[in-house]
Amino acid sequence: MTTSVTIELPDRLVEIVGSPEGTADLARQALVLALLRGGTLSHGQAAEMLGLSLWDSLPMAAEAGVRMGPQTPEELREEVESLRQMMSRTSRP
Repeated sequence: MTTSVTIELPDRLVEIVGSPEGTADLARQALVLALLRGGTLSHGQAAEMLGLSLWDSLPMAAEAGVRMGPQTPEELREEVESLRQMMSRTSRP
């Protein structure tokens, strides 16, 4: 499902990008990446909205300054503990 949104932009922006369609694509990408960076969207959701695989979306997210992976030792410990718990649940017969 999609919704059309109309925004007014200076003509110069469209000229710089090269076309109204390219400008719309860039605006959609910027919005999705802003929501990803803010934690509103997951990486998977953002990739889907951009029409990319999760793998293909990672370089774009990194360029946009999106945090990836644990940022502190405590976050790393929490992720390792979470993985251990998941593995112990799945390795039981």
